[in-house]
Amino acid sequence: MSWQKIRYFIFSLIQRKQLIDFLKLPTTGLSKNSQAYYAAYNYNSYMKMSKVKLSQKRLEVKIRIPETLDGIPLLEKNWPNVIDKISRLNLRRYTLSSDKTSDQYYYIIEGTRK
Repeated sequence: MSWQKIRYFIFSLIQRKQLIDFLKLPTTGLSKNSQAYYAAYNYNSYMKMSKVKLSQKRLEVKIRIPETLDGIPLLEKNWPNVIDKISRLNLRRYTLSSDKTSDQYYYIIEGTRK
């Protein structure tokens, strides 16, 4: 494996961590027996299934669609911010396109190098 592939693999791990931290709902200060804590925990468990693949010429981000009633509208409302966050993480070097219909489990954001 070349150093460049290792470098982009490490970048993708870092970006995955930052994206998950951006998408997660806060659970601090909530009682563990409350409905709000359960909803946030369930939403966060789906967000942790998100994936980032990064190479020199291509970017692919798969964000897991939450299977909760309040999770999908929350992700839809936050969608422009998610795309902006991914663009900023990559220093706006990739032209991004989003696809919400091709996979039933993931929203996909693909990018090619400008």
